Amino acid sequence: MNHLTRRIIFWSFVFIFFVLTAYLFLLVNSYVISFSSFKDSRPFISLQKAGILAVDSNPRGASVYIERKFKNFLNSKDGEQKESIITPHKVKNLIPGEYSLRVELDGYWPFEKDFKIVSGQTTYIESIALLKKTLPLLISPRDVQEIEISKDFSSIIFLDDKEIFDLKNEKDILISESINDLNFLGANRFLVNKNIIFDYAKNNYLFLDDEFYKDVENIKAHKNNFYFIKDEKTLFSYSLENNSQIIVVDSSKINDYYVNDEFVYLILEDSSKKFLKVYSLKNNEIVREIEINFNSNFKINNIIGSYVLLYDEIFSSLLIVEPFSRINTIRRSISDVKNISIIDGNSFIYSSDFEIYIFDLNLFQGFLISRLENEIGGVLWHPRSYLIFSSGNDIKAIDFKYDQQILNLFSLDNVGNIALDRSGGALYFTGKIGRQEGLYKLYIQ
Repeated sequence: MNHLTRRIIFWSFVFIFFVLTAYLFLLVNSYVISFSSFKDSRPFISLQKAGILAVDSNPRGASVYIERKFKNFLNSKDGEQKESIITPHKVKNLIPGEYSLRVELDGYWPFEKDFKIVSGQTTYIESIALLKKTLPLLISPRDVQEIEISKDFSSIIFLDDKEIFDLKNEKDILISESINDLNFLGANRFLVNKNIIFDYAKNNYLFLDDEFYKDVENIKAHKNNFYFIKDEKTLFSYSLENNSQIIVVDSSKINDYYVNDEFVYLILEDSSKKFLKVYSLKNNEIVREIEINFNSNFKINNIIGSYVLLYDEIFSSLLIVEPFSRINTIRRSISDVKNISIIDGNSFIYSSDFEIYIFDLNLFQGFLISRLENEIGGVLWHPRSYLIFSSGNDIKAIDFKYDQQILNLFSLDNVGNIALDRSGGALYFTGKIGRQEGLYKLYIQ
């Protein structure tokens, strides 16, 4: 080997050494070298600070597939770069750019999302709530009909059959009385035929069969008190602790009311006007009065923070009222409202026949979530940021936290409305699958 050859080999090793040293230094400090095509407006070779993806799922142990579409100097077409990991995980040294993510776990619906890696930053896609991919279980044979779940999620009322179903033990709750009408009155309490209160937990009855209770209407429960309207204009409170009653409000005709810890909200009307009035339980007086449309048939749907939701059953409209506002008490009227589901103290979901919206009370604006081909039967808010709804004969879910991906959980021959248990783990509905018709349970988490 001559002297020239040795010098070439020596300086080649020196060059390789410095190149590798520089590369390792950049790699340790999270820098990456990226290439682009000649047609791209970006530099052909660029040095960028790498980004990080933090991904997690519930349940954990899911496979995560990352794909990056890119253009390089060898091929101007889109290519893919894939890496498989298991949640939870942090993927480091990712070249900044657009990626797609797919999360898969046996027995669960896959999750997909496009995301962007930014130079020098961490992108978080965590708390991915995977929904189970299961088949419905028939737990009570009966006709397809509307159902209503109790506030403590312990039982369901079949509105057509006027029967109660115990969800914990999955059996019918038998009531000895002949039932013409049936409504929930708080946890384990039911109103039977407008004047009988049945306590399922204690298996006893409170009969309001005295002459005084003959014409009482609209019985409701709050804590350990019952409220009812007598002679259309007097609201009474009945205490179970001492078996006594007092007059709360004696006014003009009462169309509806809603009781919370501090106030009683009432819809009252006289010969020519209709009002929403707020009665203070502390001060024993009316503290607010707002005139509303006399021709409407408003019922108090719910109270969210400082807002009162009034639903007009005649025109299928929703009126949002802020009774304690000093400027504008009637804040918004929304038409064509069929279903309402509360998310939290700042927002709620509502739907028309074919559209689903979210209304943000902070921004005071409604946003379209989805427009569907088939009529919407019911909407429910899942505690893990999913919107569950029925459309036509399908039960679907929208991932509200990430990208609003729509999943078709199950298709039936016929389906009634839907109800969730407290944790959101099981979905209940009446439906028909083939020849089997009745109440079904579908595990989704």
